[in-house]
Amino acid sequence: MFKIASAEMIKRVSDADQKLESFNSYRNIAMSETPESNQLVYTFMFRAELFDQLHTIAVLTSVFGVFASILSYCVDFFADFNFYWLVLFLILVFSLRSGWKRFYTISMNIPFSLYLTKIKKTKEGE
Repeated sequence: MFKIASAEMIKRVSDADQKLESFNSYRNIAMSETPESNQLVYTFMFRAELFDQLHTIAVLTSVFGVFASILSYCVDFFADFNFYWLVLFLILVFSLRSGWKRFYTISMNIPFSLYLTKIKKTKEGE
């Protein structure tokens, strides 16, 4: 989808002032052409950041769990540590990272799909 949208943008943008060198510059043009996509992009980006923060918390908790399980063999204070909590947090780590990747990919691709839809509608209207 990005390749098709970028080819269309190169055809439409002929200004020498605009340099289309990076993914972000193409995405900025697509978002400026379709302002109705902004709220949708921000929603998915918020979800991606939320998953990222929860992932960080789960990683830190898992690291603490690993240390607690190591200490449970050495110190009687951690003898009641339940190994199943560590497994739960490790599952959370992987599931939250995959959720972040999903929402981040969606938030990056939405402007291009809406841009192509807008271009298609304008070509059909001509």
